[in-house]
Amino acid sequence: DEHECTYVSKDGSSLTVLLTVSVFSDTQGEPRFCGVSTDITRRSQVAAEMSRLAHLDPLTQLPNRRLLHDRIRMAVTQARRENTFLALLMIDLDRFKPVNDHYGHSVGDRLLSAVAERMQACLRESDTLARVGGDEFVAILPMIGGVLDAVGVADKIRQSLGKPFDLTDEITVSIDCSIGVAIYPDDAGSADALMI
Repeated sequence: DEHECTYVSKDGSSLTVLLTVSVFSDTQGEPRFCGVSTDITRRSQVAAEMSRLAHLDPLTQLPNRRLLHDRIRMAVTQARRENTFLALLMIDLDRFKPVNDHYGHSVGDRLLSAVAERMQACLRESDTLARVGGDEFVAILPMIGGVLDAVGVADKIRQSLGKPFDLTDEITVSIDCSIGVAIYPDDAGSADALMI
């Protein structure tokens, strides 16, 4: 038998260990057990970090395209099962490229992080916001009442992003956004079709 478990050391820190237990018989035929614990804490940390990097955008810490597709499939499955509406908001920043070109990528990165925070504040905890490209984002809104609810959220995001961003003591920028709305099942009946 082999499985991972957590040990707590005397100093209170935790270790992730791989516990391997072998069963054998002694000279009288009685079962005996031999267990070996191997510290795999570092390996577990590296695996968790690799998973995080594979599924999250490193700049904004939002889900990336790969994780977004999984979340859309799950949301469509849930909406189909519960006979509810689901909305996708495709959000594209307007006037981002001039900010990046004029002030440089570090200021552009600050702007993207600030944009992500503002949009996240407009969404419910059950919603998902993902960064799918340079200045492109997608929001999944499960269990909504219909298109008017989705348009209301889109308008809230548009108004929030329309306010100036103070990126440094000397740099304040203004941008806009364009938002497309797709509703399941009205506009498409599958996760792939919603993304088109």
